[in-house]
Amino acid sequence: MGAALEESLKTHARAIGLEVGPKDTLTSAITKLKAPDVQVLNEFEAKRLEALAKMRNDAAHGGEFDYQAEQVRQALAEVRSTLDRCFVTLELFNCKLERDPSLRSGLRQQAPSRRLTAAH
Repeated sequence: MGAALEESLKTHARAIGLEVGPKDTLTSAITKLKAPDVQVLNEFEAKRLEALAKMRNDAAHGGEFDYQAEQVRQALAEVRSTLDRCFVTLELFNCKLERDPSLRSGLRQQAPSRRLTAAH
């Protein structure tokens, strides 16, 4: 769950021109995507993803894992939904870049239109 979400968000960040290094974590990727000059994620989305990151870390690293089965099912559904939005958004963004390569030079200025939703 966590690895797929982390890699997806990092891939999305790279695709829109953000610098993401190998030491960046899921939490740092979320922070970069919610930055005021980027705004791919809003504060609510970021908080939900940070909660999922905590659940993932608790499970993977022996933290206090006192989550109920339904909470885990909901978390998995939310990760799937986020991944779907990532892939749809990236696919649409790449199509726009293919049609108009000049968009690459203005990625930072176009941040609000890169929101992580399937509405674009």
